[in-house]
Order: sequence, then structure tokens, then C-alpha cells
Amino acid sequence: MSGRPSKVARPRRGDATRRTAALLAGALLAPLLAACGTGDDTDELPPAHAVAAADRAALTEGGTLTWAVDAMPATLNAFQRDADEVTDRVAQAVLPMLHTLDEQGRPVPNPDFLVSAEVTAREPRQSVVYVLNPEARWSDGRPLSADDLVAQWKALAGRDNAYWSARNAGYDRIDSVEPGDADNEVRVTFTKPYADWRGLFSPLYPQAVTEDPDVFNKGVRDTLEVGAGPFLLESVDRRAGHVVLARNEDWWGDRAPLDRLVLAAVPHDQRLRSLAAGRLHVAEVTAAEADRITAADREEHQQAAPGASGSAADLPEPGREGTTDPDDGLDGAAAPAAAPDSAPALLRHAEAQLAARTEPDARAARRLRLRAAEAADAHAEAVAAGLLQRDAAFDHAEQRIFQGLSEVGVHRAYAPAYTQLAVNGTSPALKDERVRWALARGLDREAIARAVHGPAGLPVGPLGSHFWVLGQDGYQDTSAGLGETGAEKAAAQLDAAGWRRGPVRPPADPGDDTVDAKTGTGAAAAAPVRLGATVAAAQQRAAVLRRAAAVAGEVAAEGRSAALAEPAELTLRASREADAAAEELARSAAAAVRVKAGAPLSLRFVVPDGPRHAETRRVGEQIADQLAAMGVHAELVEVAADRYLTGHVVPGNFDLALYSWPASAFPATDARGVFAKPQGIPGGELFIEQNYARVGTDHIDQLLTQAAGELDDERRAELLAKADTRIWAAAGSLPLYQAPQLVASADEVAGVGAFGLGTPRYQDIGFRG
Repeated sequence: MSGRPSKVARPRRGDATRRTAALLAGALLAPLLAACGTGDDTDELPPAHAVAAADRAALTEGGTLTWAVDAMPATLNAFQRDADEVTDRVAQAVLPMLHTLDEQGRPVPNPDFLVSAEVTAREPRQSVVYVLNPEARWSDGRPLSADDLVAQWKALAGRDNAYWSARNAGYDRIDSVEPGDADNEVRVTFTKPYADWRGLFSPLYPQAVTEDPDVFNKGVRDTLEVGAGPFLLESVDRRAGHVVLARNEDWWGDRAPLDRLVLAAVPHDQRLRSLAAGRLHVAEVTAAEADRITAADREEHQQAAPGASGSAADLPEPGREGTTDPDDGLDGAAAPAAAPDSAPALLRHAEAQLAARTEPDARAARRLRLRAAEAADAHAEAVAAGLLQRDAAFDHAEQRIFQGLSEVGVHRAYAPAYTQLAVNGTSPALKDERVRWALARGLDREAIARAVHGPAGLPVGPLGSHFWVLGQDGYQDTSAGLGETGAEKAAAQLDAAGWRRGPVRPPADPGDDTVDAKTGTGAAAAAPVRLGATVAAAQQRAAVLRRAAAVAGEVAAEGRSAALAEPAELTLRASREADAAAEELARSAAAAVRVKAGAPLSLRFVVPDGPRHAETRRVGEQIADQLAAMGVHAELVEVAADRYLTGHVVPGNFDLALYSWPASAFPATDARGVFAKPQGIPGGELFIEQNYARVGTDHIDQLLTQAAGELDDERRAELLAKADTRIWAAAGSLPLYQAPQLVASADEVAGVGAFGLGTPRYQDIGFRG
């Protein structure tokens, strides 16, 4: 039931075998615009849920909608280790979900499958009675029954090793599942109280899948022959990158307007073009791309205003039948004629030059050289014409994309995931909780959140909880558990821990690696040199912004695009701010790195490489800059993205790391493995479950165990708040911000957008009439 944003697969929060955590990903595209923010109206944007709603009666019957995803699902079994966000999306559309999540992340009964579900007894053991919707049936005609719940319980209880299940949280607490006293009733009895029982049986697989380990393990990785949702799985084409869902004609609930829903693997750099051409109807986009769409929509409305002139060029209508025609008019097809071929002129030049060198007659040689010069001029003119034509074609295509995007809107909300800074409690310098406290208290989490939320057009909100996210029912800011924050408090903690500032001078002998404990010379002197790389990066960014502002200003001044005038001014302003920040960073870098016993306070901060993770690295750079001001050197180390988690985060090969967790409607259950106290095992290693920061306490474990078994909602919230406060005080996991969720969709589509914490209603998605 845990939510998962669409950018990247993120882990379910569950037991010790839950999926591995996934890093926060995002492309930092066009920083010159993204860094400038989006104006003063962000507070009016709904951060928790932003969906293009429409009366179902206003939707047309039929059509195929194409929805971009990052990759094809590794499996269609949501309970396997390599299940991902697309797995969940398919499951929500084609399988029973006994409970779904509302806009505030609260589990609510799904009336398509449940008449009711409630706790009927607490003593001597907890008992829950489900009353199934008598109309609910599988696509093979068999009604949903207790047999389906029994088979899923046995498959996921963790007692049969033949099942490759990634999690068994909750199912392992069930003592029995059996038919109830009345028709369509199912009684579930627990061995001990389980507060998060609403998270069970969602999704629910048919008995034929869960009663057979071979089918459970392998048979549903690529197909689901039987379903029970508003859609059914029609095909999975891994070569084409398509998962096709077809309307369930026997669906007993609200009929889905769409004939088909296609989940298509589309690279991020191709999404705007596909949206503009109508080949794609829904896609998650970056902040810069969202700004581009908004600008196109604004210009379209200005042109459509009374007295305005000009109109958008004709573009193919978004494909109601899911067309994928590559000739969409956006690749220069309607651009000016092709430039002349420069090759013949180049050949004539070479032939004339060669002939001139071997011509004995001086007058004839001069004529040949003249002919060569004329050919060279012709070649240069052809090359120049080619460049002009290429630029014209590019401008033409860009204009066509811009015009096509005027029929696209952007929905903005907080994603159901948060990004945290993990502080490795087993690292030599970070074993001391005073150092962890200093880092946690000295970070300006609001500034970090502003750098992410501002460009996304969302209200700025640093996250104050490990269990809940912004807009979620039950959210409490418990960050006061850190104690008093600020630079002075951080400095005091580091001083108390013995890490002192001192003058750093180059060693007298370049080959001498010894260190003077009083002066801090020696190895510590290298830290400011390494900090220089961060300063250089900041200065380079400022220079790029200045150049971008100048180019945009020139284009606007020439009248080629008046729309660039305001962005140019904003970018210039951002470049000045970047210059000031670089100067401040240079001053910080020049200060002495703190030293203890002759060793500098230098931390290894791992970040993933590649363009897809540019946003993660940008946040890492911001954190490193803040730490530098405290006298802490955080050395950013880029590592291979495909090995970031398995090669560094999971084995603890880091001092600092950034990754994200999904929001959970069931924190008492899902947080247990994430914050469990690491336990020593034979061989001197630690069993950490998903606690990659490797920081925990017995008290936190006790509070979470109590909360998981507390059926009283208020009492459970109190226990979680206490546990959350203790986790802040341990300073191993520092929540920073909730990720943005920016979803672009064609204006003619309803029922889609930034769902935030809520479960989509696939039967409400369709084209407007």
C-alpha cells in the first residue's frame, strides 16, 4: 500500500526482505530557468493532490491513452523483490484492492470489492471481518471468496520457503483465515494485535496464482491471465516497451471510458516532443520542462485574447487510438528546403589545387588557383547555408513543440516520497553522536527544501517527520527532537567532541605527511585544497548563468523571442546570486577544516553519477557547502548509479549518502526495519535490516513494536510521535524534503495528474467530449 512516485522505483517500507532503497533521481535540466523560481503564486498551488477532474458524464467513450513510465516492470507480482512502481500501477488497475488511499494517505475501504471491513473482536485475539462485494468476480467468472484470501495469506506468511516473497509484514501475524457466518464474509484472526491490518490483501491475487509457488514465483512475472479490475492485462511487449491494459467489459463498477491504457517506457528527454505531437498523453516531467509547458500555455492564452494576433500551427490531434506516427511535424519536416550540398565544391577545390601544383605554365596555374579559390568560396557558402538551414529547422521544430505544448497542462503536488541524508553511525568520526548532532543541527533544511520546491512551483516545506509526509493525515513535525539548531549550536557540539578549528598551513616538507596536533598542519592542509573543487564548481555555475542570461537577452533584443526577455532578466539575477554564493563559499573554503588528534574532519559523501541524478548531486553540493561553513569537509564522490545502492549504501561504504523512502499509510509496520537497532551477528558483522544509517536504540524498537500492536488510533499516534522524536535525537537519518511530483497531461484528458498520496481511480480516466 506504500506510495511510490513515478520518477524512479522506490522501496516499499516493510520487513527485512523489502526491496532495496532507491535514490532520489531527477534531471537538473536548464538550471538557468529552474533556479529562478516561478513567481509569487506558489502558495495557491495544491501540494497534496492535483488531478484534472471531470464529470464522468462529460467523458467520451473509447480511445487509447498513453502514459509514460521510466521502464518496463521487472515483474507483475507486487510482492516480489524486484517489483517496482509500474508493477503497482498495473496491480491497481487490474487486481482487487480491498483498501485504497485517499488524498491524505488514509486507507479507506474500496466499495468495488468491500461492503465493509471492521475489527469485531480484540480479546482474546483480534478478529477482522471482511464483507466482500457480492458482485466482485474474477475475469474467469469465479466470484471473489475466502479461498483467495486464504491462499494469499499462506503464500506471504513466511512459513513456506518455496515462495519468493519480498515481504510478509502483517501476514505473519495471521492465525487463520476462514469463511464468516454469512455469505461473502471472511474472518481473519490474528495471533497478536496488528494495527495496520488495512494494508493486507491489497492487491489481492487470484487463488490460482498464490496457491502454487511456481506460478507465484515465475508465472506472473510477465502475464496475469486472470484479473478483477476496471482493466485487464492485454499484453506486455518488452521490445516495444509497452504494457497494454484493456477495459474489463464485465466490470461491475463504474465503466472505464477508455478502450485501452498503454504504459509506455519513454526516456525523459523525449517526453516533451511526444507530448507536443500527441503521441503521449501523460508523463512526469522535470521542473524546467514544467516551466516550458506553462510558458507555452501562457503564450497561447495571450494570443487567444481579444485583439491578439497569430495562431498556433496545426499539430496532429492527440492520438485517440494511440498512434505512434514518427512523422509528427516536429523533426523539421516542414522546415525550409535542404541546404545545397557542399561536397562538389570541395571536390572542385581539391582538383584545382592539385592541378595548379603540377601545371608548368604559370598563367594556367594562376587560373587553376583562381578556380580553386572560387570553389573554396562556394564550399564555404554551402557550409554556411547548411548551418543556417539547420538552425532554421531547429528553430522551426522548437516552435512546433512550443505550440504543441500549449495543449498540455502541468499538475503539481508533493510526491509520496521523501529524501533523507543518511549519516553512517559506523564511520569513525560519526560514531560520536555529538558529531552527528552537530551535522544535523547545523544543516539549513529549509534552504535545501527551497532549492527543490521553489523551481517546482511548490510551497517550500522542509520535512519534520520520519513517518509522515506533508499533507498526510497524522503529520507531525517532531524535529524538535534534534534540540536547538543553528551554526552556533553545531560549532559548540563539534568543539565539545574535540574537533577544533585551527590555522592550516602547507607542510614545510612536501613529502612530510606528519601532522602537528596544535597547528593542524600536515594532512589537514589537503582538505582546503579539495574544497577548492567545490568552489570552482560554484564559480563555473555562475559563469554559465551569466552566459545563458546574455544569450537569452540577445535573442530577446533581436526580436526572435520576446518571451525570453523576462527569463533573461531572472537568469541574470540568478547569476549575480550565484557569484555571491561562490564568493562566500570561497571564504568558507579558505577557513581551516576542523582537526582532532591531527586528522581533519573529512567525510566521504557518495552520490550517483549520470545525468538522471543531477538533482541528487546538486542537493549534495548544497549540503557540502553548508558543512564547509562548519569546518567539516564533505568530499563528494560520484559512483556508478547502478551500483550506488548495492555497492555503497547497503554495505555501508559511505559516511554521508542521499536516498529516498516512499510515504507509508502504515508507518508502525513499515518503519520498523528502517530504524531498527542494528544487531551483531556471528563473524563480527551487523544485521541492519533496512537501517542503512546503522543508528538505532532499544527504546526506538520498543516504541515501534508497541505502535504496531496498538489498535487505538490516538494512542498509536502518540507512540509513533515519541519514536519519531527519538529517531531525530539519534541523528542518523535526517529527512530533508518531500520530492516534487510534476505531471504533464494533454488538456483533453481527465482523471490524471499528480495523485500525491492517493490511489488513482483508473475507471475515471478518459478523454473529454
